[in-house]
Amino acid sequence: MLRTFIPESLVFPSWLEMKNTRWRSSASGTIIITCSDSNSENAKPSSEDTLGLYHAAFKIGDKLHELKAAKEHVEAGGIKVLARDHVVTKSLYFEDPDGNPLELYIEGSDEWKRNPDVIAREGVDLDF
Repeated sequence: MLRTFIPESLVFPSWLEMKNTRWRSSASGTIIITCSDSNSENAKPSSEDTLGLYHAAFKIGDKLHELKAAKEHVEAGGIKVLARDHVVTKSLYFEDPDGNPLELYIEGSDEWKRNPDVIAREGVDLDF
């Protein structure tokens, strides 16, 4: 299901599939993301109160119009999107069909280079 969820134009150009595992790679062949489908009834998505990966984040461009287009594309699939302005990034948050949290972002400022504390800012709603 994840294969059809992440559009080719947004992130990665190629897939390699074996059994229940899929690898997504960059044009250079570097493996960027690995997805595994579980048939287990006990499989659960990650959450804020569990150890492990909190979410995966992908830079999708440099301009606000690119982020807006990505938001429209994801929402067109019936997926709820939270848009946030963190100053250092402008981000979209949503879940894939398996409940895994994802972030698509553009950089907003290089203020973090001078003041690393800004990375931890909560952010405010981003209004397109």
